[in-house]
Amino acid sequence: METEGFFAQNTLFTRDEWLAFRQNRETTQSSADQLLKYYVAKKRLVRVRKELYAVVAPGSDAAFVDVDPFVVCMKVVPDAVVAYHAALEFHGHAYSLHQEFAFLTEKHMASFHFQDIKFRPVQPSKALLRQNAWQMETLNRERGMQIVRVTSLERTLVDCLDRVDLAGGWEEVWRSLASSSYYEMDRVVTYVGKLGNATTAAKVGFFLEQNQEALRVPDSILQELERLRPRQKHYIDSIRTPGKLVSRWNLIVPPEVLNQTWGAVL
Repeated sequence: METEGFFAQNTLFTRDEWLAFRQNRETTQSSADQLLKYYVAKKRLVRVRKELYAVVAPGSDAAFVDVDPFVVCMKVVPDAVVAYHAALEFHGHAYSLHQEFAFLTEKHMASFHFQDIKFRPVQPSKALLRQNAWQMETLNRERGMQIVRVTSLERTLVDCLDRVDLAGGWEEVWRSLASSSYYEMDRVVTYVGKLGNATTAAKVGFFLEQNQEALRVPDSILQELERLRPRQKHYIDSIRTPGKLVSRWNLIVPPEVLNQTWGAVL
């Protein structure tokens, strides 16, 4: 395969993939790296981040190269799993599109930007790591010629309620999660149990109770989640927004969330 053939089949590739392709053509890694720099200088490639490159189509502007952000997440680190609001977008349930793509990874690394998109690595919860379960409820899905790992819709529901800050805020989370017509509730409860966070269990229970009819949530599911709730009252968010105590869930819920006051605003 010649270089143009490689570019045609690998519109987004890592340095390691490039070195593997060039191993029988260059005498050293340094010469292969110099060739990468040459193509970047000629605007045939654009550097997405360290050791990750996107191919610029002939005649196109390198400043506006089209990349699939879900595939970028996969290329950044081998164990990446698309999550939170990015998972909502992948599943087609995001109420609005965001310019931040979060992905789970065990690796400590900084966020980075490419074009107008922020890519945000997030470490899995310590509880899941202790149980060697942080990749539970993840799926492999085809995205063009690539495989994207993404949290299941059931895990995405729980994760977005657990970390509303990574999912666009309460209105975005509420509208997005309520847009699905079906969740496998047993899987939701099992994952909540693995996560081991009483406040998150209460938030999931509260959300499902508020949408019980639309999502066809059995009473037995709410009862299971109720047993996992905190024993004392907890605020629904980390900034301790004042609100009303919902006694079934021991949650203090701000009026906007309790009454879904954004519902009248289209």
